[in-house]
This record gives sequence, C-alpha cells and structure tokens, in this order.
Amino acid sequence: MYDRYRPESPDELIDELTAGNPTRGLDVGCGTGKVARTLARRGLAVLGIEVDERMADVARGHGVEVEVAPFETWDDAGRRFDLITCGDAWHWIDPEAGIAKAARVLATGGIMAWFWNSSQVEEPVASAFTRVYRSTRRRSSGSGGHGRRPVPNVCGTSDDHESGGERVCLDCLGSGRAEGNGT
Repeated sequence: MYDRYRPESPDELIDELTAGNPTRGLDVGCGTGKVARTLARRGLAVLGIEVDERMADVARGHGVEVEVAPFETWDDAGRRFDLITCGDAWHWIDPEAGIAKAARVLATGGIMAWFWNSSQVEEPVASAFTRVYRSTRRRSSGSGGHGRRPVPNVCGTSDDHESGGERVCLDCLGSGRAEGNGT
C-alpha cells in the first residue's frame, strides 16, 4: 500500500536533475524505489541504498538494484555517482555523517538533490490534524523526533514539525506563518 500511494516525483524535477546527462545515480533512502525507477526510465543506472529490507524487496521487485545498509556506514567500494538523490528520506540520515559520505561518493561535477513531497489540506481537516499533533507532542519525549535533537524552526522555536521542506512549529501551521503569511 505504501508504494501504491506514495507520490511520484514531478517530471519537471526529474528533467532538471537529468539535464546534465548523468549516467550513474545513487538514490539514498530509496524506500520502494519511486525516485530510482523514474531515473532509470530516463536511462540512468541507479543504485538504491535502503536501511529497511522490506522496502528494498519492493524496490527490487520493480527492477531497482538495492543495497541494504544505513547510508552513513554503507560500503561504497570506491564507486562514484554523477547524481545523488534523496527523496523524502534525508531526515533519517545523520546530517554530518551523511554529508561526509555524499561528498566521498559524488563524482566531480556531479549533482546532489534532496527533495520532499508536501501537500496542503483544507479546513476543517487542518484543524483536526493540528489537534492530533498537539496531543502527540504533549505525550512525546521531547527528543525532537526520530532520535534527533530539536533544531530551530522558521519561527525560532524547536518543535519538531516539517511543512513543505521547512521546519515549522504547530502554532505557525495554524496561524499561516508557515506559509510566510505572518510574522
């Protein structure tokens, strides 16, 4: 079900990423292979790195070559890639170790792109989500989610929420500040 309902990457994004004619792609946190498959259809040889064996099995079922390991400790075996992608997964990667690994495996002149899908919901669904998020936040350990330490959001708080790739707090989500409609 996850694979069926996960959105595809926009064609315009993939066009931009492949404009320089890369030949070898690395899809970090490839999950079920949505991004890797799209790149492969454009003629790239793509290797997926995925920490979850079940997700990797789904990607393999779609023809994606996948190695199962955390990206930060994955054995790159000296390989280099013209294009490194990470769609909807960089939040699972240790930022310092991940950047260091990416720098080692990115070919000279290569491109690295992190991107996220996002959506907006209409009222009253947005209000219902906000109530659930606030309830969950009160019960959370305060670790900042996924074992990471909290970092400042657009508004300067450290609540762990994301909206459209930018970190925002729940109060900003409800007030419109998350979309730049307030201060």
